[in-house]
Amino acid sequence: MTFNQNPKSSDYPERAVAFMDILGFAQLIGRIGSEPALHRKVKHALTWFDHMRKSSLKPNTAQTALEIAVFSDSVVISAEVHELHSILWSILHLQAEFLGIGVLLRGGIAKGRLIHSGNLIYGEGMLRAYELESRVAVYPRVIVEDELVTDLAETYRSTFLRQDSDSMWFLDPFSIGIGGVEAEALLEDGYDPHEEALTKLGSEIERQISTATQMAHRAKWAWLKRQHELAMEQFRREGQSKFWAFMKDRWPKQQ
Repeated sequence: MTFNQNPKSSDYPERAVAFMDILGFAQLIGRIGSEPALHRKVKHALTWFDHMRKSSLKPNTAQTALEIAVFSDSVVISAEVHELHSILWSILHLQAEFLGIGVLLRGGIAKGRLIHSGNLIYGEGMLRAYELESRVAVYPRVIVEDELVTDLAETYRSTFLRQDSDSMWFLDPFSIGIGGVEAEALLEDGYDPHEEALTKLGSEIERQISTATQMAHRAKWAWLKRQHELAMEQFRREGQSKFWAFMKDRWPKQQ
């Protein structure tokens, strides 16, 4: 029996890959027995992971070009490098949904050779994404490695990403607005769903900071507080999140 010592690049392709997990998942699980509302949050979050995975298996969805694998509180998303925007868009929607229920995500997005077929995942791309999540991200942010950032158009980068004080680029978790509220009912009552979601999250951030018993826990929520403040400034200035403010002048004018 012989083995191919030099696999073709098509056998071990370069891909963009994201590794994401839920911060403090073990602590959340430890509390759900006594907190029914928290149990609903955790179930909702994990259901979103599974929903995205199932969506990737269907034709003509936002996730069709993606390979997605879910492992308990973690998700791996990969695609051909030219489909990076599909990864970023899907993660932004995950962040928007999770922030709306007060659950924090952390992750890393990298480029490298990768095998990803279902739950079979290995390669340098996965290692790089995991290292960004576990060693670099620290806060509830999704780091995008510099090599991928430089390939993005300036308008795309300024709309969906921010550069942090440590020079790391991360997906702006508030750029498309956040979920977690009953949008239709709020609209009928004359309220703005995004504003209501921001207000609700602001209260949750203050609660988490004031009740934190560990400095690391407090630091993560304090970091999010600053991002939340920037999102509130954006809303007060534009009346919309960054993406929708960017798009409002680009829609065809109504006659």
